Amino acid sequence: MGKLRNSFVANFLAVTSLTAAGKDLAEWTSAGWYVQNDDVMGGRSNSNLKLSGSGAEFEGSINMNGGGFASFRRNFGPWGERDLAQYSGLWVETDVVTEQPLFHAPFAVHIQLGDPSRYDHGAAFAIPSGPAGSTYSVFLPFGWFTKQLRWSCRGCTLDTGRINDLSVYALYQEGPFKFKIRQIRAVRDSEVPAFGQVPALVLSDAKAWMLVKATVERGSTLWNKGNPELCGAMYSMTAKTLTTASNISSSVQEISRVAMASAERYPVNLGGDAAWIYRKAFDHILAAYEGVSFPSDDRYPAVAHGDWAATAMGSDQVPQLSTTSLDRDMEQQLALNSAGQKSLKGLGFIFVMLVVGNAQSCWS
Repeated sequence: MGKLRNSFVANFLAVTSLTAAGKDLAEWTSAGWYVQNDDVMGGRSNSNLKLSGSGAEFEGSINMNGGGFASFRRNFGPWGERDLAQYSGLWVETDVVTEQPLFHAPFAVHIQLGDPSRYDHGAAFAIPSGPAGSTYSVFLPFGWFTKQLRWSCRGCTLDTGRINDLSVYALYQEGPFKFKIRQIRAVRDSEVPAFGQVPALVLSDAKAWMLVKATVERGSTLWNKGNPELCGAMYSMTAKTLTTASNISSSVQEISRVAMASAERYPVNLGGDAAWIYRKAFDHILAAYEGVSFPSDDRYPAVAHGDWAATAMGSDQVPQLSTTSLDRDMEQQLALNSAGQKSLKGLGFIFVMLVVGNAQSCWS
């Protein structure tokens, strides 16, 4: 499976477009790609796939009423199985999200591989916002492909020597989406290109509050739908975005850096520990902006305990914001983005649980 180097655990990002060696699994111009949405189970999501030599552009809208997913996929057929046993994982390169970002919140994506068993296995990553024309890349070790969307099998492992199916999912993120995947390649450790950083955004403390709130609400939905890896990937990306952003309070950047360092030991695809660490950091950021007391440790599992968050937030004065007006601004922007998108206020119970929640989930 190859070694899970520390740099891999941090989410493996590159801003510039890089071409990895290895085995191309996408083969965008080949036949066999098709779209499958939640209408197969009575849902109302919709999507459209455009293929070209430069990649796959996938856009649509997720509707949580009766379903909540859209996907595109290909089956390699009974005689087209890919033998990836000599590779370490998948190198995925995408364009950053540049159109209608939800207050710069990242978009979580699930990639799934199938073998001759019925237990397909997947891993999650998140696409950040950034300037048009920039890309980022992620390396997903095969050891991280544990999530099973359709059936659950304890102890099942992916047979990398007999891969017969590849799927890309947009899951449980209400409203319109659009992203482009340029490459999906099986690579060896020696073939993984060097990594860069997430795109740097020019924010403000008000926009940082919006970013964190939107991330918490969307991430909580993913967690409570049984997808802690998608929640963790989204949380991790937002923390990275905050560390590289300009024009925000230094304490917000510092607590994001501390959270990243604490979560580095816990890959987001191998449990919910990293998500809880990020969640505690985000709760402290929101509390500081809103001028309320920091949440206590009894709201989190032991992995997130300690005074690290309060200490990081104490190094600089964070301005108190008028969250009522910011809530209204968010609502108005959402209405402009999509008349059919579910209101963030409609998910307000998630945010209320910042005050009254418990530590049995990442708060719903």
